[in-house]
Amino acid sequence: ESLSTLRFAESVKLVKTKPRVTELAPEEPAQMMRTLASEINLLQNALVEEGTLLPSELSRKIEASQSLAKSLSAQTGGEWAEAVEQTKALEDAQRKLLEERCLPMYEVGQLAGVGTGTPYLLNISDDPSLSGCLLYFLRPAPEVTTVGRAGPHSIAPNNVVIEGLGIPARLAEIHFHEGERGKTFQIFKTSGESERGRLLVNGRPLGSGESSPLSHGNRIIFGWAFCFRLVVPGSAVGDICEEACFENISREVLQYSTTS
Repeated sequence: ESLSTLRFAESVKLVKTKPRVTELAPEEPAQMMRTLASEINLLQNALVEEGTLLPSELSRKIEASQSLAKSLSAQTGGEWAEAVEQTKALEDAQRKLLEERCLPMYEVGQLAGVGTGTPYLLNISDDPSLSGCLLYFLRPAPEVTTVGRAGPHSIAPNNVVIEGLGIPARLAEIHFHEGERGKTFQIFKTSGESERGRLLVNGRPLGSGESSPLSHGNRIIFGWAFCFRLVVPGSAVGDICEEACFENISREVLQYSTTS
């Protein structure tokens, strides 16, 4: 046994490690803080409702999550908050300009030669990098709307080009058919598992090769920071969630992950 131990110790000496600094994307700290805060609130509320005493191990986990949230908050500083405020101010200015020109949101497509009844993806993300990118019109069959980071200069460009964590060259395809029964939509996750693409529909993650039907008001998350809502002009207003803001969608994702 002593000889085996010495041989093992000798082999361990040959192991080489390379330390590397983990760099977060600009949108990741705020996302992580919101997720941590939501997890802490859910745990604390569940314990209060059940009247259960807080176990020491769970208490340590909550304290660790709170400490991590404070650390991330200190690292991000006020730059993120300022960028979000600038984005909201720009969106308000754009909406006001459209109202002054008597041009509703669903008629913006006419400026690009798109019909008023064309469905589109409406950006509802707080990511400042999407400032000014209001919507993406869907292409009817036989064309397909593709989503990914591959731009117009790549071999297989996408119609919706977004870049960020969890978005490979080709992440998804959206099929839009218009027939006798009306408009139907289907979204497919085309990226492989090795590409680590992330696609969620109404809080539910899709696996590689999996598809999901879409309808007016459905929430779609591409990657880790881009949220969109499907808008079908002419659909009933009551079918759409008026509270489909980024914070509520994040809560929807968290609730699905804790119940599934």
